Amino acid sequence: MNLKYLYILLLMCSIGYTQEPQNEFSLAYRVKNEKLPTVPRQGDTLRADHLTQQAEKYLYRNMDSVGVYSLQAIALADRLGYEEGQINARYLRAIYLSETGRLKEAIRLVNESERIALGFNSKGLLMITYLNMGDLHSYNGNIKTSNEYLNKVITLGEKKSATMFSQREKDGKKNTYRLSLAYEGLALNYFTLNFHQQALDYINRADSLNVKIGNDLLTGQTLANKAEILLNMDRFEDALVHISESIDLFIEKDTPDWLAFAQRVKGDIFYEQGFHYQALEAYNNAMVLQEQLDDSREKAFLENAMAKVYFARGDHNKAKQYALKAFKKGENLDEFTVITESTEVLSQTYEEAGDLASALFYHKLNKKYNDSLFNEKNIKSLAIQEIQMEHERKEAKSQLESQKAISKQRLLIFLSFGGILILLSVLFLTQKNRNLERKLNDLLSKKNKILGIREVQLKRMNETKIKLFSIISHDLRAPIASLNNLIDLLNDKQIDPEEFTNYAPELSNQVKNVSFTLNNLLLWSQQQMKGARNNPKRHQLIWLADQSIDLLMHQASSKKITIRNEISQKAEIYGDADQIMIIFRNLISNAIKFTESDGAIILRAKEKDGSWEVEVKDSGIGMDDMTINKILNQNSHMESTYGTNNEKGTGIGLNLCREMITKSGGDFHIESAVGLGSSFFFTLEKYESEVQEIEIPAEAI
Repeated sequence: MNLKYLYILLLMCSIGYTQEPQNEFSLAYRVKNEKLPTVPRQGDTLRADHLTQQAEKYLYRNMDSVGVYSLQAIALADRLGYEEGQINARYLRAIYLSETGRLKEAIRLVNESERIALGFNSKGLLMITYLNMGDLHSYNGNIKTSNEYLNKVITLGEKKSATMFSQREKDGKKNTYRLSLAYEGLALNYFTLNFHQQALDYINRADSLNVKIGNDLLTGQTLANKAEILLNMDRFEDALVHISESIDLFIEKDTPDWLAFAQRVKGDIFYEQGFHYQALEAYNNAMVLQEQLDDSREKAFLENAMAKVYFARGDHNKAKQYALKAFKKGENLDEFTVITESTEVLSQTYEEAGDLASALFYHKLNKKYNDSLFNEKNIKSLAIQEIQMEHERKEAKSQLESQKAISKQRLLIFLSFGGILILLSVLFLTQKNRNLERKLNDLLSKKNKILGIREVQLKRMNETKIKLFSIISHDLRAPIASLNNLIDLLNDKQIDPEEFTNYAPELSNQVKNVSFTLNNLLLWSQQQMKGARNNPKRHQLIWLADQSIDLLMHQASSKKITIRNEISQKAEIYGDADQIMIIFRNLISNAIKFTESDGAIILRAKEKDGSWEVEVKDSGIGMDDMTINKILNQNSHMESTYGTNNEKGTGIGLNLCREMITKSGGDFHIESAVGLGSSFFFTLEKYESEVQEIEIPAEAI
């Protein structure tokens, strides 16, 4: 089980105190209603919160950015003596350090959080800190210490449990949420020690608490971990039911990190049963999702899984490719489990290929790291023995007390045993039949739901493919064919160079349109496959707008449309210039297309909530609410309508703008009415030197 997913649970519990997330894609979504006790907020503390939020945004997407922003947040919060910010920033920094192999530094930071929480006199912060400490100690292999901290959380939480729901419902859910995380942490620890039944007992406690919380995403995460526990108990059918339900929830909530993990577990379930084709399909789904993330450790586990399934299918070349990728990541991360699995596959593949020297090399590496892993397991066995001894002491005490109670009731039990046995037998058989029927019905319902989702996905993919072929065959092919025919006429001397020159302006306009359409196609395809790269820098917004207007001035002049740039010289943004110019060009081109002759297009920008909100306004034909909803719906297909002069488009431009803006953390919306023109709004991050270029004290680096 990959412990980074418990990291995410604990992080969201911590960060959830600091801000109200804007949408369900935020990693803090699961605890969006939690807040710390109110503290005085000055400009500097808001800056510290902003740095923490920036670090959270890049978690498992760009870990280098997490490291930079969290370090800046620690430096600023420490300078201000801002306790809430100190704890949140330290835990983000601890995750970054643990993911880059510096666990001792990570644990030191979380230990500092305990001192801060005690000084802040907040039980809630102390529970979160103990959760963090339990998680990091578990990751470092110190299971005994981890369990001690997790049991402290349970002790603190259960002290309130008797009156939990006599308070406000939100306060009760906070405690229930923390208890759920503690039980899930204990389940992960027992799973690591191969105490699968105890792990299942604790994960079931967490699952029952999730029902009280009523959070679908939290439920899905617990079900995914529960499925992996059941897989290791060879309860394949139960594991498949739970992982399928969790996948449905992750698709609904659009959480790619959890969905990638769930797809890998699903592949493991199929692989262990010998269903290699289905396992490979699930692994490929997980790999597509991993391309969006920055999680080398989980990707290495996935590559090892794919290497094993390809080896089992007889495709030794692909098995070797994936095993080598995993091996390199394992060496960089110093992850013994990854290295031992990859070297085992590599040794087997080279042996099958007849390269005995390479096979022997990787066999020796496998033995070396297996010995190291064996030493780690010996260390963990000490923790196992201590846990077993403690468990036996509790069992002995419990048995003594129960024997005293049994001796007093033995006579009554003996007389009533016969009748009770008959009654229990009838109830057992009846309940067993009901449970079996309910289980089969649930499985059938889940499979039907999955088939329905896949049918919709395939239909959308097919419609997109047809649309792309139409664009390539008509919108790109037709202008190029016209240009080719004109050149042939010139070569055959059916027209003279002077006549050819008369067509030059129109040809130039067609070539520019083809280039613009092709560029949009390539960018849209890149967004769909693996996302566009973002290279944010400081820029003047008016300059980017002017550059975009110049490229479209000929198109506007042909319709006698005026374009006015009213953006202030003071508007400075922090973003990718190429992406912003693409957004401007598409929105201005769209405005020209749907604006009558002698119309006007205006570009404005104003400050809003620490960002710049840009408006592209036209005096065109406008849109109704149904058309606006189609544009804003991320699941809508590419559709295009003809402009006021019968201009033809592809339907990709606005779709591309929406995706670029939302994926970079901005907001995109439309205001329009039929016959009254349209306004397209989008937000860009404001350049602030104190945020993007904050100086870090040398002693903090």
